[in-house]
Amino acid sequence: MFSPLLKIPLTLLGFLISSPPPTTMHSRRRRNQRTGVNISCSAESKDPLFIPGMADTTLQPNLGVHYLHPGCEALTDIIFVCYSTLRSNCAGYSMRIPQCAFGYYCAVACYWRLLYLHINNGLMVTDSELSFTHQVKSLQLEVPPLIAHFLTGFGNTTIPSGRDIKFRMWKVPSYCNAGNTTGWFGRVSADTQPFYQNYPCLAVYVARMFASLEGGKDIWWNFPTEIQPVIAGGYVLRLHV
Repeated sequence: MFSPLLKIPLTLLGFLISSPPPTTMHSRRRRNQRTGVNISCSAESKDPLFIPGMADTTLQPNLGVHYLHPGCEALTDIIFVCYSTLRSNCAGYSMRIPQCAFGYYCAVACYWRLLYLHINNGLMVTDSELSFTHQVKSLQLEVPPLIAHFLTGFGNTTIPSGRDIKFRMWKVPSYCNAGNTTGWFGRVSADTQPFYQNYPCLAVYVARMFASLEGGKDIWWNFPTEIQPVIAGGYVLRLHV
């Protein structure tokens, strides 16, 4: 997401019409008439990130709404860092709160945040998603500062041209039951892989907790058979998660 507090060089936003440095005022005037670029001094030209010798640009109003669909691929890494820090700083923390339970807690908070923003932007959700947001909100969950900081990165903003940039989730094809767990994004395939990759599938975290409760040293587990990916020829591809 773009931050309105961050002054990014306009060349990165595609608004700057670049041209060779002018040699005379007469040539500058002709070039200005041809391109429509405003070469007058402005606040942007005084910015330390402004490139000397290039014509300054006056942004034209570009009103409207543009939707972005950011994902949460970094969530698992952030959960690992948070848990490792808490385990190092608090004696016996891992004995009281297993890592799989901590991960599920953070994943619930993250998925709630995504759905909450999506709903507040006037976008459609399913009845189960709406019920989920109400239930989680009533719990008034608190999350570690690093997780909270990560979640505040999702939201809406307005870029200098005046266009509103709003958050939007891709519509999950469906939620299904498999392996005595609900909330899967469907059979793993080329169509559902982006959802498993970008959004926290809560069924994955629940299945991870069930695997830990078995008490064995082997913590690897597979997707339930009914949603495992199928390759050409009808063979089921078994992947450890």
